[in-house]
Amino acid sequence: MKRDLYLIPYSFKGLNLSTEEQLQTIKQIGFDGVEGGPFTDEYVGFLKKYDLKCVNPTLPVSPEFEVDELDVERVKRYSSNDIVSIMDPALAAFFRTKRDAFKGMPNNFGTFDTAVEIAERANKFADIAGRYGLKTAYHNHTHEFRVDKGEYLIDTYLRHTRENHVITLDLGWALTAGVDPIYWMKKWPGRIGCLHIKSCNWPIGTEALGMICPNPPLEIGISPDHQHANQQYAEAPQGPIELSICNWREIITTAESIGCHTFIIERERVYNNDMISCLQNDYDKIRSFMN
Repeated sequence: MKRDLYLIPYSFKGLNLSTEEQLQTIKQIGFDGVEGGPFTDEYVGFLKKYDLKCVNPTLPVSPEFEVDELDVERVKRYSSNDIVSIMDPALAAFFRTKRDAFKGMPNNFGTFDTAVEIAERANKFADIAGRYGLKTAYHNHTHEFRVDKGEYLIDTYLRHTRENHVITLDLGWALTAGVDPIYWMKKWPGRIGCLHIKSCNWPIGTEALGMICPNPPLEIGISPDHQHANQQYAEAPQGPIELSICNWREIITTAESIGCHTFIIERERVYNNDMISCLQNDYDKIRSFMN
């Protein structure tokens, strides 16, 4: 069975492409679909025009925590999975009040107490989605893999959220934090909703913010040859997907074994001054691991 492979349009940042040009490029590269979208008449028209699927679409929620039944109907009709992104300005403002959020980044937490507090807030949106048989998701960076009170903060968060609140596991950031994603995913069957497939050429640690990093110490287990191959990329650790410090085939197989079937490529950095060729290479390499 052919597995679908999606792209998040965030990868096009800086290219000044219209929505239609983004979707057209996604189709030309070979992707089966796109992550996110408002499901307006125009957007649905573009999806149909380029024969693309869509996952993790936006489900608008009012300040009174209400949703429009027509929005739910469109999600049910056009989404290729059961995860929605609930956009709420009040939630973003809430995250900004968290003093220990990682260096001011919204939607992130840095201590046990904040993980629990944000989990309680996230449950409100999970409950809304649950009324319609849908799920919500949280996207990690590095510092959710800090340890506080004897466990990863991301584990604390998951233990305090509803079963229909899942993780969009960003593999690039998890690897950058020094985490073994295969071991970690096996701890949470049914709670990994989708994967953001992103390369990582060496770990930095749980405090990493940007993707620019110093030369890696050899004691972390990276061979001199691997290190030398990556030094040519000024904005490593996100160089070519094939130089990542992981086994992509095993990661994909493991994800499927615990109930995750949505795979999304995301690229944050260009390693050869051409984002489109980077994305084409990402697609070709990951597609070869999925077959």
